[in-house]
Amino acid sequence: MSSASSARSPLPDLIEESFDEATFLWQRWEAELTSLTRNLDEVWSWTEDRLHGALAGVHVLGDGLIDFCRPHLASDDPRRITVATALLASRGSADVVNVLSEALTDADAPKLAAMARGLETTGSSQVLSSTAGLLAGLSPAHQATLCRIKTARSARPGPELAAAFAAGEAGMQIAALRAVRFAASEHLDEWVGAGLRTKHPQARLTAIEAGIARNVPAAWTAAIDAVGNANAELAPVLRLIAMLGGAEHHALIHSSLRVPQLQAQALWALGHVGTRHAVELCLQGMKHEKLARSAAEAYCHITGADLARDHLAAAETPAETPAFEADDLEADLVPAQESLWPLPDADAVRRHWEQHQASFQPDVRYIRGQPASVEALLGAIETGPMLRRPDLVLNLAAKTQGAYDVETRSFAARQRIMMARGRSALAGAR
Repeated sequence: MSSASSARSPLPDLIEESFDEATFLWQRWEAELTSLTRNLDEVWSWTEDRLHGALAGVHVLGDGLIDFCRPHLASDDPRRITVATALLASRGSADVVNVLSEALTDADAPKLAAMARGLETTGSSQVLSSTAGLLAGLSPAHQATLCRIKTARSARPGPELAAAFAAGEAGMQIAALRAVRFAASEHLDEWVGAGLRTKHPQARLTAIEAGIARNVPAAWTAAIDAVGNANAELAPVLRLIAMLGGAEHHALIHSSLRVPQLQAQALWALGHVGTRHAVELCLQGMKHEKLARSAAEAYCHITGADLARDHLAAAETPAETPAFEADDLEADLVPAQESLWPLPDADAVRRHWEQHQASFQPDVRYIRGQPASVEALLGAIETGPMLRRPDLVLNLAAKTQGAYDVETRSFAARQRIMMARGRSALAGAR
């Protein structure tokens, strides 16, 4: 058999194997986008590069890709739907657009979400333009999906924003309010105000984030009010106050540490406060079992320490597997992210701080051991761990009225382009 013939007729089992590998690696890549330790380059070299290789192993089908992906689009497995959509969306033929349009038209909410992830990640200009036109004329759920895709591509929303928000459902309103970050300036106050009045806490939180990213004063006022009311559902605003507020605002974070329902978010916010006092509060938090892992993560973000590299982690004994008859078969087996973080050795971390604290000046804010300048923020986004990058991007967006923008859930190549563009924009503004 000639090599040309082999290329035209790849073995079906090898194609299926490549698709299965791509599905596995896609899920792993998604998880690593919030990695505690790996940066963008490491996520690329460990996982994303292999993911692209697996996708390429399916792309060799050429014109046969549509028939191969069609049954996967009809799957009940969202991972397979996303990968099939991503494979098709990267091509620009009219046949691909027709297949995707048919699947989008018939999709329920879970399938729409899965397809949106594939479209926003790999969609070609032709596919995105055609599917946008389709989604804009369908149900509010479809128009909310269009809001999501446009947000991921930093595109200005259109009438779909109003249609999705008016539906009144929390998920649709959240999608609409995320798109507000890219709305025209003359409509910002109106949309942020509408989001702050909605009954859904997560939608109000999204409105606060969008408004702060675009410097809408009402959003900052709402954030301060939420903390003052000890609203647990709005507690994530503490990180915004930590990043963008001054010493008088940081006092709100310190006091929130005493409120049980706010403690987790307050500890996260301490990492963004970045002062010597914040470090001392992190050290106190490490004495409490439920708070220790989060307190250690915040300490590392401020100081640049690494629990593994610096030998600051406590030894842990794996939990024993319960006997079958004693096992809770209804239990949620997916652990919370922070429960997988390393447990600090509180005494070792205290000694580490005593050795390094002279390098940290009082009342100066630090990020990964450096004064929290714009350059330090850029460095943390470009080379630091993935975990806090969305917050740091939002920080710079607020400082630049939205001019700095990086989609931290896109493939590395696009992120690098956006980081370079953002760095240039900041340089021109100085």
